[in-house]
Amino acid sequence: MELALFIVILLLILAVVGLIVGVSNDAVNFVNSAVGSKAAKFNVILTFAVIGLLVGVTFSSGMMDVAKSGIFHPEYFGLLDIMFIFLSVMLTSVLLLDLFNTFGLPTSTTIALVAGLFGSAFAISFFKLLDTPEQIYKVFTYLNLANLFKIFTGIILSVAIAFICGTIVQFFARLIFTFNYEGRLKRYGGLWVGFAMTVLMYFIFLKGVRGISFISQDTIRFIEANQLAIFGITFISSTVISQVILLVTKINILRVIVLIGTFSLALSFAANDLVNFIGAPLAGLTAYQIAQTLENPLTTNLGALATTKVQAETWMLIISGVIMSIAIVFSKKARTVTKTEVSLGRQDDSSGFEKFESNAVARSIVRMTLYFSDAITKLIPQSLKTRVNERFSMANYKPKADENGEYPSFDLLRASVTLVVSSALISLGTSFKLPLSTTYVTFIVAMATAFADRSWGRDTAVYRVSGVVTVIGGWFFTAISAIILAFIIAAIIYYTSYVGIILLCGVLVWSFVNSAKLHKQKEEEEKNKSGALKTPTNELELATNIQKNTSDFLLETSSILIDSNEALIGYDLKLLRSNHKRARSVRHKVSPILKELVNTLKYTSEENLEKREALPKTITSFVSIADNLFEITKIMHSYIDNNHYFLLDVQIDELKECNTILKQWIDKVVIFIDKSDIVELENSLKLSAEIKELVRNNNKNQLKRIKKNTAAMKRSMLFITLLKEYEKYVDDVESILYVVKEAIDTEKNYIDNGEDVKQEKLF
Repeated sequence: MELALFIVILLLILAVVGLIVGVSNDAVNFVNSAVGSKAAKFNVILTFAVIGLLVGVTFSSGMMDVAKSGIFHPEYFGLLDIMFIFLSVMLTSVLLLDLFNTFGLPTSTTIALVAGLFGSAFAISFFKLLDTPEQIYKVFTYLNLANLFKIFTGIILSVAIAFICGTIVQFFARLIFTFNYEGRLKRYGGLWVGFAMTVLMYFIFLKGVRGISFISQDTIRFIEANQLAIFGITFISSTVISQVILLVTKINILRVIVLIGTFSLALSFAANDLVNFIGAPLAGLTAYQIAQTLENPLTTNLGALATTKVQAETWMLIISGVIMSIAIVFSKKARTVTKTEVSLGRQDDSSGFEKFESNAVARSIVRMTLYFSDAITKLIPQSLKTRVNERFSMANYKPKADENGEYPSFDLLRASVTLVVSSALISLGTSFKLPLSTTYVTFIVAMATAFADRSWGRDTAVYRVSGVVTVIGGWFFTAISAIILAFIIAAIIYYTSYVGIILLCGVLVWSFVNSAKLHKQKEEEEKNKSGALKTPTNELELATNIQKNTSDFLLETSSILIDSNEALIGYDLKLLRSNHKRARSVRHKVSPILKELVNTLKYTSEENLEKREALPKTITSFVSIADNLFEITKIMHSYIDNNHYFLLDVQIDELKECNTILKQWIDKVVIFIDKSDIVELENSLKLSAEIKELVRNNNKNQLKRIKKNTAAMKRSMLFITLLKEYEKYVDDVESILYVVKEAIDTEKNYIDNGEDVKQEKLF
C-alpha cells in the first residue's frame, strides 16, 4: 500500500502541473476570438476568461467517469495496476502538452487523456497476461474499445462539420453585413445579436447549469421541459433590447457578444475538460480509498471502481479554478499558442510575416483548391460574382488601432461568428451526448471563418494552409505519441516500481527545464522574424524607422559575413552552421521591413512621392544582401562539411585583409546612419572604393594562382565566390545609403522647420 500511497501523492502533484500546462494550451479555445479582434483590453479579456473558469469549475459535469472506466474495464485490474495506468497517463499528458505549448501548437487535452489511457491500459493488460501466454488473446477484453472508437470517430466527424458550418455562417454573415458593418448593424443587427445571445445562453445552460449543486432537480426538469419557450423568450427579448441599444447608443454590441462568448467557452472548458487534468488523479484517489476497505487490497481486482462515482470536493474544484486562472494570466506559453491561431486567421497580410513556411502538402491543397474554385466560378453569372465581390470588398475597411498602435487581426463580426458557431456545435454535440474536442471544434471554426472571409489570399494561402496542416498533423501526433509514450512509461513503471517512477519524474523535470529554455529561444526567433515593427504614421517616423532598421540590418549582416569568413579560415564547421542559421533568420527579418517600406508608398502624398523613387532599388538591395548571405554561408558550410582542402596561406591573408577593411567601413556606415554624420558618409564612400579595389586585386591574384595550377578547383571557385560576395555586398549597401541619406534629410527638415509631425499624416 505504501507504493500506492506514493503514487496517489504524485498524481495529486501532477494534477496541479496538468492544470497549468493544460489551460496554457486550451486557453486558445476561449480567448483567441477576443484577443484577435481586440474586443477589449487584454486584461479585460482575461478577466472574463478567469470568471468563466472559476464559475465553470464549480459545475459538476460527471465527466470524471471517463478517466476511471471510459477506456478500460477496472474489474480486470488490481490497485497497483490501476495506479500504474493513471500515473502513466498523467506523465504522458504533461510531457506532450508542455511540448505542444513550447512550439505554440494547439492540441486536444481530451485526446491526450484518452490515447494515454488506452496506451497505458493496453500495456498493463499485456504485461499481466504475459504470465499466461495462452491467455494473451484476451488483452482487448480488458479495454473498452467500443467507447474508444466512438470517441475518436465523433471527434473526426465534429472537425468536418465544424469547417462546413463555420464557412457557411461566416460567408452569409459577411454577405449581409460586409466589412463596413456599422451602419447595417444598426438597421438589422438586432436579429444577429438575438440569435448569438440565445445560442450562448443555451450553451451556458447545457455546459453548466445542469451541474449546479444548489439548483434542485425539479427546477432543472422544469427548464428542460420548457426549453423552447425559455430560449424563444431569450431570443425575442435580446433581439429587441440589442436593437434599441444599437439605435439609441454608441455601444458596440458585438464586443458584448465576444466577451460573453469568451466567458461561456471558458466556463465550458472548466466544467467539461477539467477531467483531462484532475480526472486520473481523482480516479486514482478513489481507487486507493476503495482498496482500503478490502481485506486483500493488493490482490483483489477493483471492479467497484466502475460503479463508484468519482466526485471532486468543492474545495478541490475551487483550487483547480484558481490554479488555472493564475496559469492563464502568467503563462508565456499560453500567449505563444494564442499567437499561432490568431496569426493563421489574420485578415491583413501587410506585416509580411508568416509563422509557418510552405510545404508540399499545403502547396498541393492550395493548387487543388484554386483549380476547383476556378472551375466553379466559371459556372456563376458574372453579375452575381460582381455583387458578391462588392460585399466582400475591403476597399473602405479601416480597422482602428488600440492604445499601443496595434491593429486587430480580424474584426468583431468574425470573432462573434467564431464564438457563436463553436458554442452552437459544442451545445449540439453535448445534447446528443456525442464525444468531441472543444479544441478541435473552436480551431477549425476559426480557420473556416478566416477561409470564408477571404483572409487566405494568393500571397498568404500556402503559408496559412501549411500552418493548419501542421496543427492538424500535431493532433494525429498527439494521439499516436500518447499511445506509444504511455505504453513505454507504463512498462517502465510496471517492471521497475519506485526506481522507474523516480527516474521518470527526473525526466519530467529535465524536460520542463529544457522546454522553458527552448521556448525562450523560439520567442527570440519569432521576434527577429516579425521584426516587431510599428507602422509609421508620418514622414518623420518613416525616416526614423529607415535609419534604425537599416543600421541594425547592416550590423547583423556584416557580422555574419565576417564571422563566416573567420570560421572558414579556421575550418570551424560548428561556427559556420551557426552563422548559416543567423543568415536564415535575417532572411525572415528583412521581409516585414520591406513590407513596411512598400506600404508607406501607398500613403505618401503626391508631392512627396518623388522622394521615394530610390526606394525600389533599396528594397532589391535588402533582398539581395539577405539572399546572397544565406547562399554564401550555405556554400562555405558545404565546403567544410565535405572535407575539402584548407585555404592557402595567401588566401587566408587576403581574406583577413578584406575582413579588416570591411569592419572599418561598416563602423563608419553605422556612425553615419545613427548620428546622421555626413562626414562619415563621405569617408565610408571613399573606403568602399578601396574595398572594391582590394577585391579586384585579390581576384587577379587568384586568377594567377589558377593559371599556375597552385590552387585546387573547388577551393579556387569558393575563393572567387567570396570575393564577389564582398563586392556585391558593398554595392548593395551603397544603394541603401542613398535612401538613408534622404531619410536623414527629411528628419532634418522637420527639425529645422519646427513642423508638427502630427499634421503630416501618411494615412
